[in-house]
Amino acid sequence: MAVDRSALDQQNLLDAQASVLGSMLIDSRCVGAVLAEVRPEYITQPTYRMIFDAITHLYADNRKIDAVTVLAEVTGGGKNTAMYDLVARLMQVTPTAANVGEYVRILKQRARLMSLKDLASEILGAESEDDIAQLLDRANAIMVSRPGVRTATMAEAYQEFFARHDPDVKKEYLRWGIQELDDAIYAGPGDMVVIGGYPSDGKTTFALSTAFRMAGKKKVGFFSYETDKDKLYDRIVASVAQIGLAKLKLNALNANDWDTMAAIGKQLAEPKLQLIEASGMTVQDIRSWALSRHFDLIVVDYLQKIKPVRSTRYASDYENVSQISSDLQQLGRQTGIPIIALSQLSRPERNKSGKIPPPTLSSLRSSGQIEQDADVVMLLYREDQDSPNSRRLLRVAKNKEGESNIGVKLDFDGQTQTFRRSSSQPQHGSLPQPQRPRYQQASMKPGEFGPIDIPDSEIPF
Repeated sequence: MAVDRSALDQQNLLDAQASVLGSMLIDSRCVGAVLAEVRPEYITQPTYRMIFDAITHLYADNRKIDAVTVLAEVTGGGKNTAMYDLVARLMQVTPTAANVGEYVRILKQRARLMSLKDLASEILGAESEDDIAQLLDRANAIMVSRPGVRTATMAEAYQEFFARHDPDVKKEYLRWGIQELDDAIYAGPGDMVVIGGYPSDGKTTFALSTAFRMAGKKKVGFFSYETDKDKLYDRIVASVAQIGLAKLKLNALNANDWDTMAAIGKQLAEPKLQLIEASGMTVQDIRSWALSRHFDLIVVDYLQKIKPVRSTRYASDYENVSQISSDLQQLGRQTGIPIIALSQLSRPERNKSGKIPPPTLSSLRSSGQIEQDADVVMLLYREDQDSPNSRRLLRVAKNKEGESNIGVKLDFDGQTQTFRRSSSQPQHGSLPQPQRPRYQQASMKPGEFGPIDIPDSEIPF
C-alpha cells in the first residue's frame, strides 16, 4: 500500500502545531520564547491559528495566559463547546511543556519544508524562466528566514549610525564595580562574557556579586548548575550583612545579627535577581526562561554543566561543550540579552620550579570554541595555587572591543564571601594598564547598579 507522503507531511505539521500550542497552554512561562521563534504563518490550521492569535494578544497585553483566559479571548466570553474541546485536547496530547524547545524546532522545520514543497509544485507549473527565478528567490528567502538574521545596506547603516551615537543617548554597558574593568570592557546587549577559574578559586562568588550588584537596575537570572538557591542566598546575606557564613550554616545568629538583618531587609529583598537551580536545563530552556521572565542579564554557573540539546552517545565532551558555547553565543545575539558564563579551567602541570603557572586562554576546559565565541574572557585565580588563602588575581585575557591584560589584585574573605581590593595594590591596578579610551562609558555613581553604595575598594562577596 502506497504511503500518501503529502498527507503524512501535513499531519506531522499539525502535530507539531498542536504540541507548541499545548505547551503554551500548560505552562505560560514558555510563551515568550515560543513567540520569539514561531511566526503566525507557521500555524496553518484555522482553529489552531485562532488560539495562537489569542495567546499572542494576551501576552502583548501582559495578561494571564491559561485555558480559561485563552477560551475567553477566542470566544469573546461566549460558549463554544467545540473550541473548549479543542483546547482540552491540545493540553492532553502534549505530554510536557519542558520539551517546548524541541517542539518549536520541529514546527519550524516542518513549516519550512511544507512551504518549499508548495513552491516546488509551482515551479513544475511555471511557464517561463522569469517565473522560476522568482519562485527560487522565494525558496531562498524561506531557507534564510530564521530569527537572528539581520541585514543593513550602507545607506541604512549610515542612517542608523547617527541614531546609535547620539550624544544625548547614554549607552549602558555591564558595570563590574572595579574601575579598571568598567573603563576597559564594553560588554552590552547580546555579548557573552566568560569568567574562567579553577575549582574553589571564587568564580561563583564573584559572579554572584556581579549579578547582585547589577540587579539593582537590571532583571537578572542566575542559572546555577552546582549550588542550590538557599546556599547562594546565604552567600549574599553573609556578604551584605558581614555575618560569618559558619553562623548561617549552624543557625547560630545572635540578637545583633538579627538586628542587622532587619536593618538591611530592603537591600536584601529588593534586587531584581532570580536564583534558578538549573540542573538538567539546556540552552533552549535558559532561553525560554529568560524571554518569558524578561531578563536583562543571564548568568550561567557554569558552562560545562549545561545539558547539551543535540548530544549523541558518541559525542565527545569537546563536541558537546563546543555546541553549548555556540548555542549560548547565539542566544545572546538573537535575544540581545548579555550573558555572563562561568567556565572551569584545566589545571596545568607544575613547572620546573614546582609551581602551577597562571592560566591562559588555552586553559578553558574542554573546548577552544569558548575562546572563539566569547566577546570578553576574564580569568580569576589564586596568586599562589598551593595556598587556599592566597590573594586572587582577576585578569582580562580577551577583550574584543578594548585592550586586554588588564587586571586587579583582590583579597578574599571566605567567611563573609567578600572580595576586597588588595591593600598592596597600587591605586590603578598592578598589571600593565592601557591608555584610557578617549570616549568613556556613561558616567554612573559607584554602586548605581546595586542596592548598596559600595566603595570601589570593596566588592561584595
